[in-house]
Amino acid sequence: MMELSPPLKRVFWQIGSIQKEGRMPYKSTEECVNVDRALRKGIESVLRVRFGAEGLKLMPEINEVYEEENLSAILEALETAKHPEDVRRLWTSEVAK
Repeated sequence: MMELSPPLKRVFWQIGSIQKEGRMPYKSTEECVNVDRALRKGIESVLRVRFGAEGLKLMPEINEVYEEENLSAILEALETAKHPEDVRRLWTSEVAK
């Protein structure tokens, strides 16, 4: 059996608890992981294109965000953000919700 890293353990725990509560239609674990990877890759790409190395400095903090809806909001907010600090404020306010 494979041992998961602590961040992946949290993702799987959160997915399982959400599914048990019935708050979302069933998604396979593989689908959830793929969506998470795609969102993170998109965020990283947009940060790199829009803000260069300065923008990429936000990725360690963004990698601590595990909710799909918050990651989606971060990606969407990158369309209009003027500076990396704007992005930080946007995603930290999403996480706080």
